[in-house]
Amino acid sequence: MTPMVDVTFQLLIFFMITASFVTQKSLQTSPPEPNDDTGTVQMQVEELQDQSVVVNIDAEGAMLVDDVPIESPSVLVETLTSKMASEQKTQLLIEADYNAKHGSIIQVIDAGISAGMTNIRKTSRQDE
Repeated sequence: MTPMVDVTFQLLIFFMITASFVTQKSLQTSPPEPNDDTGTVQMQVEELQDQSVVVNIDAEGAMLVDDVPIESPSVLVETLTSKMASEQKTQLLIEADYNAKHGSIIQVIDAGISAGMTNIRKTSRQDE
């Protein structure tokens, strides 16, 4: 009986050591800064639109870059890169519909990072 218990414990230790743990992948975001009385400036969406390349995402996943529709998400990186070069805008503002799929928003964030955008902001809107 003792050898069988020894073998069982050895198998248990073997499986515990060789098991691969799946880590949950998540989107890294920075936490908001604590509010202090040093004159925090709240930017309005209208001010951000003037300084940023604006990507609109509707509920069906269609994307507009500065009110110009793009044919597929695969050309989004090239579109953002050309906007950065021509208009000298290095910020990205994502205006997503309230019912837009999360995957569409992540595609735009990935495209902005690939294009070299320095600041990526997200807003959402719920149509009436």
